[in-house]
Amino acid sequence: MSLIFIDKIPANLRTEFEKKLRVVCMNLKIRNPNWLMALIWAESRFIPTAKAPDSTATGLIQFLESTANEIGYSTAQIAKMNVIEQLVPVERYLSLQIKRYGLPDNGYELYELVHYPAAFKKANGFILYSKGSAAYNANRLDYDKDGNVTVFELKTFLEKQVNPYYDISFLNQSESGQNVNQFIQGVPNFLLWVIVVGFFFFTGFSLLKPGSWKAFRIMIIGLFKK
Repeated sequence: MSLIFIDKIPANLRTEFEKKLRVVCMNLKIRNPNWLMALIWAESRFIPTAKAPDSTATGLIQFLESTANEIGYSTAQIAKMNVIEQLVPVERYLSLQIKRYGLPDNGYELYELVHYPAAFKKANGFILYSKGSAAYNANRLDYDKDGNVTVFELKTFLEKQVNPYYDISFLNQSESGQNVNQFIQGVPNFLLWVIVVGFFFFTGFSLLKPGSWKAFRIMIIGLFKK
């Protein structure tokens, strides 16, 4: 699958950028590199020197000064990097966030890790920030004008950034195009039986004890989730 918005990268950097971004996603176990592409597009339009007018937010994923400092950089240093070089602090920051909060299961959750980590995996009605706060004034995501910005409105914002150009269904899919959650549920029983027989043969694990099959199936599905 080709990367969305790859044409926004300077032609002379495009191949190396794609290779590096895919490596970053592989290292972080992000199941679809286009989730990261959508995040960067929404935050900076792939402009490495992008700077928010009313905060210290800088670069591809809009590092705050405090965020940059936490991973060993300053925003001034980050602003001097090109799109490929900035993928190093991007990976470092996302690695830190994933360790803190867990792996994202879709593009929306990856975006939450950057925009407002406290919203990670929260319900659509969860309030991120309210009228009068600096975040509310800076982001302008209160689409229903009720004075609060919710997870649903954050998701809506991400979709609005992508939708004019691409079908947004990829935000809920792995790179193969399969729904990530459905994949876990769709492990066929016959495949599990093949694994069971092989496992039993080589280890002598007993499946005759009460509850053994259920325990084994949970163990195997757990491996697929990693």
